[in-house]
Amino acid sequence: YMSPVKGSAGEGQRLAALETIQTYLTISDQTLREELFKNALQQLETSKENHFQRESILDIIRLLVLYQTSENIANLFEKWVYPLCETVLEDPRKFRKAQKQKKVEAMEDESTTESKKPDLRYKDKAKLLEMEHKKAYRILEEIFKSDKDSCKEFITNNYKKIKKLLMTSLNKVADSSKAARLRCIEHLISKTPYLNAESKLLKSAVAESVICTRDINSKCRQCAFNLINSVGNVLKSQ
Repeated sequence: YMSPVKGSAGEGQRLAALETIQTYLTISDQTLREELFKNALQQLETSKENHFQRESILDIIRLLVLYQTSENIANLFEKWVYPLCETVLEDPRKFRKAQKQKKVEAMEDESTTESKKPDLRYKDKAKLLEMEHKKAYRILEEIFKSDKDSCKEFITNNYKKIKKLLMTSLNKVADSSKAARLRCIEHLISKTPYLNAESKLLKSAVAESVICTRDINSKCRQCAFNLINSVGNVLKSQ
């Protein structure tokens, strides 16, 4: 799954490999699951500008996280999921200005130019950030969907942090992440007792859903309508 491929046949093989990993984890030893999770996080740390490798690792982490302790899940959330969802791509003009400054500094200190890797272009950096946004929300969504005690414990213990992320990061979310984000909000609502028409969570959810009903992506629009229905059902039950 970590090997780059070309063509639809190669992508099909990668998908089959990911499904095999998912099945294997259901029967593997817990010690191995935790070791694989630890190794995946280490690889994530060393692949900060490798788009393909980073995307592949985040997919594997999404499968592994369901078998981790609530403490390990919390560490993943604090170090990776929350920061990736919060990261905003800087203004293009500021980016170009910073790049020029780096070039000037590199020319002044020629001894460091050989060891430094070239920085990502703005377009490539934007693609990388958008991918990371989507993968981070997908990881959070899988945790929400899981019936495992460790995932439930994580959500209970970190409810306020998760709620803060989902209520404050609307302006930071990438377009491709909106559907997964809306599904996370829907899961959060289902796990929140004592909601009413004055609840900030419901007001925020409705506002975001209405905006997303006009999104160009059909999945995002469907998730928006589903969330509006969920809010309506909550209010109906009051």
